[in-house]
Amino acid sequence: MGRILKIGCLGVVGLVGVLIVGFVAIAIFAPPPTDKEMRQLDKQLEGSGQKQPGGQTQEPQGPEDYLEVTGTSGIPFSCSVMDGDGQQRTVDGRVPMKIPLKDMGFGATSFNSCQKSGAQGTLEVAIYVGGEKKASNETSAEYGIASVDYPQ
Repeated sequence: MGRILKIGCLGVVGLVGVLIVGFVAIAIFAPPPTDKEMRQLDKQLEGSGQKQPGGQTQEPQGPEDYLEVTGTSGIPFSCSVMDGDGQQRTVDGRVPMKIPLKDMGFGATSFNSCQKSGAQGTLEVAIYVGGEKKASNETSAEYGIASVDYPQ
């Protein structure tokens, strides 16, 4: 009985040792956060109500992620917008408009479509990730739809 107890204890100690070595290796070899991830963290801190001294909120730094809706000025539209976390929402407005996208970090996907609410004019939609234009589309059809996806 004593021998089984000793072997069991050695096994547990060995398992704990392997786990500790594994966690240390992960901590040492983990890649540092990218600039994009750091900007997202800054945005999250900003969104949580943290303010700069003097009571003013922090201005976003660096490029942003957004849909840009342009075309014939003033025409109404409705967009189905997917943020990087997969959450879908509807945004109604008039041209021109920038629609912010949330959570567009590493591995994010975003499928978006905008429809003209009338027959006249042109509707152009572009998606910007990290301040860089990734895709664009346009329509001049009556009640036409323009879709943009990321990644393409």
